[in-house]
Amino acid sequence: MTCPVCAFADAHAFWPPNHPGTHCRGCHRSWASRSQAHCLRCHEQFASPGVADLHWTKRGHADPATVPKLERHDEALGPVWRTATVTPSSDFPRPSKQMAGAPS
Repeated sequence: MTCPVCAFADAHAFWPPNHPGTHCRGCHRSWASRSQAHCLRCHEQFASPGVADLHWTKRGHADPATVPKLERHDEALGPVWRTATVTPSSDFPRPSKQMAGAPS
């Protein structure tokens, strides 16, 4: 069974005219963002090539779900892995609003 996008491409040698961006024949995911990266090994989508690089280690490919620096976000065209947002902990001292050495 092939998807409609792949079937059209097979018949016409290009993506359908109303297709938004590009398409993976392995997982049949489509995406329109030029800044995102798609891994052809695990077929996961990443916010950028730099974010995709985080799931490659010295030992090779890693499941993005096992990489602490990554978190999965559900988006309109499917899930996208992004760098994890860091929330400052309450016990971490925050810089004061007054600049050091400034008169009070």
